[in-house]
Amino acid sequence: MLTAPEVIRAPAGERPANGHGRAPEIRWVNPLEHPAWDQELRQFQDAIFFHTSAWARVLTETYGFKPMSLMVHEENQVGAILPGMELHGFPKGPRAVSLPFTDHTAPLLRNATQARLLLEAVKTCGRMRGWRTWECRGGHPCWPESPASLSFYRHTLDLTVGEAELYSGFEPSVRRALRKAAGHRLEVRVEDSPEAMDAYFALHCRTRRRHGLPPQPKAFFESIHRHVIARGHGHVFLVRYRGCPIAGGVFFHWNRGVIFKFGASDTRHQVLRPNNLLMWYAIAHYAGRDYERLDLGRTSLSQEGLRRFKLGLGSTETRLDYLKYDLRQDAFVTDGGDLTHGWHNAFFRLLPLTVLRAFGTVLYRHLA
Repeated sequence: MLTAPEVIRAPAGERPANGHGRAPEIRWVNPLEHPAWDQELRQFQDAIFFHTSAWARVLTETYGFKPMSLMVHEENQVGAILPGMELHGFPKGPRAVSLPFTDHTAPLLRNATQARLLLEAVKTCGRMRGWRTWECRGGHPCWPESPASLSFYRHTLDLTVGEAELYSGFEPSVRRALRKAAGHRLEVRVEDSPEAMDAYFALHCRTRRRHGLPPQPKAFFESIHRHVIARGHGHVFLVRYRGCPIAGGVFFHWNRGVIFKFGASDTRHQVLRPNNLLMWYAIAHYAGRDYERLDLGRTSLSQEGLRRFKLGLGSTETRLDYLKYDLRQDAFVTDGGDLTHGWHNAFFRLLPLTVLRAFGTVLYRHLA
């Protein structure tokens, strides 16, 4: 089987940004076999949890993807990092993604020259291994002249302003919801046990069916607990009413940044406003522990309700653009849509939870 070259030399005459010294050296690296991976990530201010080896291990363990990341060495330091994974399967065939099931994982660069080197290395390896496409989620600023394949909203909160200012930044309707939740004596806390993850997963499955989507495999959440939560890189927050979980969220944290990855709730108790309470508790929790930013994740352009919920928390909205390079066309291309909405939603809403979970276990590896 063809394999990627361990080292790719930069084109002849290519020089570092300072104009002298040896040409940059580009290496393919497996983060799971590179002990210094996370340490080297910390050299980049923009590195987030999704760049880490823990997330790569979750994706590899759950779905069997092959980690293939690029690292540029220049003047005895790491000059750029491009995380990636190789995927196979129907209907999209062999391809690479940075990264599957990830909101955004932009390349980490020190200068614009390295973006061109990374793209040339991706094309070289992709042709060797027979990739049809390479997708970069969040890399549009690196190749600004290229068309976005898909676009989303991204919402972030600055946690450094403190709890009082964060609370005052909520829309009045959100503050009213918090007062209502307090009146119903809801209990919310961090619960990082395997049983807490199981409780969250039960809520998650019901929420996914409500949205007309299959849930991710239970093994995915078990792997998240094992490699992320249990190792201190994330929390499970649960809201309980009379002892019963009615809302939950899974957050990842690393390098002073926090990512809200998953949220779910029981609509039978929606009138109690548990989702608002959950978000306020998590925001206050992380702001009180000197974290600097909270990323509320991507939102499809068609999900106006979710967008309003995130904006109501006082978040800053930006555009998140993905890129896709078709190696057969030798060009960046656009995609048809993000598949959030379609005929499949009505179908999946009709299925029993056990059948829906089975669909998720079978399908997700091919939906990355």
